[in-house]
Amino acid sequence: MVAARYTQRGLPTTRDQILITCGAQHAMAMVFDALVMPGDRVLVEHPTYPNALDAIAREHARAVPVGFAGADWDLDTIAAAVRDACPRVLYLMPDFQNPTGRCMSQEQRAELVELCRRTHTTLLIDETMSEVALDGPPPPPLASQVRESSSAPLITIGRPARRCGAACGSAGSGRGGRCSSRSPACGLRWTSPPRCSTSSSRST
Repeated sequence: MVAARYTQRGLPTTRDQILITCGAQHAMAMVFDALVMPGDRVLVEHPTYPNALDAIAREHARAVPVGFAGADWDLDTIAAAVRDACPRVLYLMPDFQNPTGRCMSQEQRAELVELCRRTHTTLLIDETMSEVALDGPPPPPLASQVRESSSAPLITIGRPARRCGAACGSAGSGRGGRCSSRSPACGLRWTSPPRCSTSSSRST
């Protein structure tokens, strides 16, 4: 069901790409554990989901906040922050962003993926709120913007059902190609095609 939902939304996914974890917050923690070292920088929106800041702090990393430009994401400032701060990860919520409710346009999604492709910066996309669309279908996963031949490293965490979340990784988004989490439940592999981890939803 989870794989079918991803495929329906525009990101082809098979059943063997699904891994159950202990919760969406657990999935986020595993991603940061796999990718972030003490002292690394993680670019975040300002304001952002507070539990993400807690997860970054637990890895002894530094959050680099970037504000919005009106109703849009300030991609110029994001690009400057990537250049100046060299973050290990960009953590963004493009769908009904928590707490502002903004939705990123398809044009900005494409620009963001291209920025990370050029800079080899990992995107951690939180689509937990994507299914709350009230006036139409949810937007396609941002990961669907990544061409199979692209080197843009991208991981998605989301909620394809009421009590289910997911994390999906594209090629090149992890150290050494495998999640380094010490959790025995962790089996995330950042390879192509995307690998997925599903889990119970977190509160927002």
